[in-house]
Amino acid sequence: MNERVPAHGCSIAICLTSDESLSWRSCRAINYSRGGMKLETDMDLKEGDLIWVRITPDWKATAMEPFRIGAEVRHTTPSGDAISLGVQFRLEMTQTMKRSQIETNLDRLDSFFRALGLIET
Repeated sequence: MNERVPAHGCSIAICLTSDESLSWRSCRAINYSRGGMKLETDMDLKEGDLIWVRITPDWKATAMEPFRIGAEVRHTTPSGDAISLGVQFRLEMTQTMKRSQIETNLDRLDSFFRALGLIET
């Protein structure tokens, strides 16, 4: 699924992969697709930056634990006081053992958005 849908029902935080202290910054999810997300943040990021995206689905609605996925900033656009980011998920940034778990979580997130009627079957 590469259709972009509103990213309802989850909160998002990001940090640079080079940040050893993992200083997570909340951001606003605009939309989601299986390949990435559009986000709004106050972080000064550039195209090509590698980031961690922590997705925390609404537990009551999804029964899903938070998970982290690597992503690359593909484009940035000023948006008022924030920056709009297009990020592409990069599964190869995650250890092989966790990669299948992330795939499963993305499948479950797709199912959640489908149940909300945001993704057509």
